[in-house]
Amino acid sequence: MNKQKFQRAVILVLYFILFSIPYYLDIYYQTFYYVFISTLFLLTMIFEFEAKEVTEERFYRRWKKARKRGFAFFVVKEWLKTIGSIFFFLVFGKMIESGIPLLQALREYAEFWWLILFL
Repeated sequence: MNKQKFQRAVILVLYFILFSIPYYLDIYYQTFYYVFISTLFLLTMIFEFEAKEVTEERFYRRWKKARKRGFAFFVVKEWLKTIGSIFFFLVFGKMIESGIPLLQALREYAEFWWLILFL
């Protein structure tokens, strides 16, 4: 695994830990905590991807791979990305709205997630 992927994995694990802290500790203003952590995550990702220059060669190399895989693979991949982002925003909205921890919000939407997955 190269260094950039390892750094991103570490960053994501750290943010997962930050999002799960309210499940184990009492935080009085959970809404502000989640908004702060989300803003921090957004800024981290902006600076992370802004610092990396994507060359045209890399784009065309990936484009050739995508063309070889075909249309059906692309549709399934994008469908999974869309469902994942919808689920993320539902859970995150529930966390902000109710002030509940991440793991509890995941439990509340677990049945909903399986329903969407099988549709």
